[in-house]
Amino acid sequence: MEQLLCHLAGDYLLQNSWMALNKSKRWLPAIVHVSIYTSIFLLLTTSPWALAVIGGTHLLIDRFQLPKYWFNFVRGKEESPEWFLMWLYVIQDNSMHLIINFLALRCLA
Repeated sequence: MEQLLCHLAGDYLLQNSWMALNKSKRWLPAIVHVSIYTSIFLLLTTSPWALAVIGGTHLLIDRFQLPKYWFNFVRGKEESPEWFLMWLYVIQDNSMHLIINFLALRCLA
């Protein structure tokens, strides 16, 4: 539960519009967002390895929009309404972050 709360705070409550709109286009907003996001996990661990995995993978997922590639790999070029694709992206993005964070905290902390 604590991991989920850290994720929600870092990815939603503490991310402003500048970060959200630009993190996939430019490095600076992505790095600022990931720095804030990762620092919240100091409440759960001081393991540099766990924090590096949480921050590093978050940076790659957000900067390069990896859920879009996963979506295309799994579903192919299937046509879907735009609203559905947007929500599916959000769900896949959160799932990737939460699974990786769980494993990092469980195995490296």
